[in-house]
Amino acid sequence: MQISSIIMMKIFNGEYSVGSRIPSIRDLAVEAGVNPNTMQKAFADLETKEIVLTNRTAGRVVTSDTEIIDKLKFEAATALICECEKKLKNFGFTREQIIKMADDIFSD
Repeated sequence: MQISSIIMMKIFNGEYSVGSRIPSIRDLAVEAGVNPNTMQKAFADLETKEIVLTNRTAGRVVTSDTEIIDKLKFEAATALICECEKKLKNFGFTREQIIKMADDIFSD
């Protein structure tokens, strides 16, 4: 899951652009220091989410469907916000305090 999240982040931030070819499983496994089977599992997850497609002649490519990318980016951002809210509530902050804190941070 961590590896697929890292690859999705690279797609979200444009390191792997829409429609572009992604390096081979072997190259990415060496780069990440993991077994190629582990990398293959990460790509199976990405293919299930339809953010990465396998093309027999071109290898793996990032989807050209920007709606899929935007949807997954929104879901990932929402999960981060929920995780942050949960941690802040564990610190004893109320929802209203968290919202005010975020508003103060983003208004600068």
